[in-house]
Amino acid sequence: MTKSPVIAAIDAGCGFTKFSKLRPGQHADIEVFPSLTDIVFHDSRCSRLRAPRRNALIPFGTHLVEVGPDIEAALGDAIYHSQAEGFAATDDYRACVAGALAFIEEPFIDMLVLTVPMRERDALEPQIRDWLSRPLHTAANASVTVARVEVLAQAAASAIEWFDSPELDETQVSLVLVAGFGSLDWALYRGRDLEPLAGGTEYHGVANLLRTVDDRIGQGAPSGDVRLDAVDQALRHGKSLRACGQLHDLQLHWPWIHGRARRMLGGIAQALIELPTPQTVWLAGGGAAYFLQAAEGLFHRQAVHVAAEPMHACVRGMCLYGKRRLMAELDALRA
Repeated sequence: MTKSPVIAAIDAGCGFTKFSKLRPGQHADIEVFPSLTDIVFHDSRCSRLRAPRRNALIPFGTHLVEVGPDIEAALGDAIYHSQAEGFAATDDYRACVAGALAFIEEPFIDMLVLTVPMRERDALEPQIRDWLSRPLHTAANASVTVARVEVLAQAAASAIEWFDSPELDETQVSLVLVAGFGSLDWALYRGRDLEPLAGGTEYHGVANLLRTVDDRIGQGAPSGDVRLDAVDQALRHGKSLRACGQLHDLQLHWPWIHGRARRMLGGIAQALIELPTPQTVWLAGGGAAYFLQAAEGLFHRQAVHVAAEPMHACVRGMCLYGKRRLMAELDALRA
């Protein structure tokens, strides 16, 4: 019996890597791991890696790179900062993509959909296609072959489910904002067909907000991106956080966060002055909660919509895109 085609969607941002495997007619679960890596210069740990750690070891030249949901256990107390600008051009990005493919556990992918920041897409697309034109090693004795690669801008992928909405008509202009860990991706689109009017990437994402709050309560003590998750959870759930021997009420920092987020979005609003006015604003990305109040204030004449589970909106859109493209091609072959 012929197997149904496999579609893989991987959104490897500088904060988290989100991925999903989709077969037509089946529900697609979305999995997540931190976009952090650890270099291993020998393979003596291979046999005992999965217990207790649920990570993958990706071959990279003379060494291995460990990635996965338990990567923080590998890093221990290391101070780690992810770079936002240019992350999609790094070996860390490729290791995260390879790690996601390792967890997908399919030797052949009919269509792989990836995302990169809007500003970097044109430059990175040919490099990514060339990289994936050959079988990719996902373990010492395993590889995956990708038949077709599609590289989307984060804003475009995150907008797909919104543009399926019956509320939209062919002339409506929408502003899409994707608040990621390391960047703000944005695009202005007309109609349902994602006709681009403008777009770009600002490398001032949620990490900038969290690091500043962490610096304020840490009183100059060094901290890396691993610690920022604790700050994020405390802010979102209204909890206090212990730092430098004291318990800090992080809710006191929300007025500063809202003000800073408004200034960060202000540059995007300025860029829209000479362009068609958007009727709606679509907000997605894991940092949507930090920018919602600012978006509602700056775009008070527009309806601001937040994606359900905004961190996963990009992957859901990628799955929709991949499914439609692949099915359209298969239908064309049968015709």
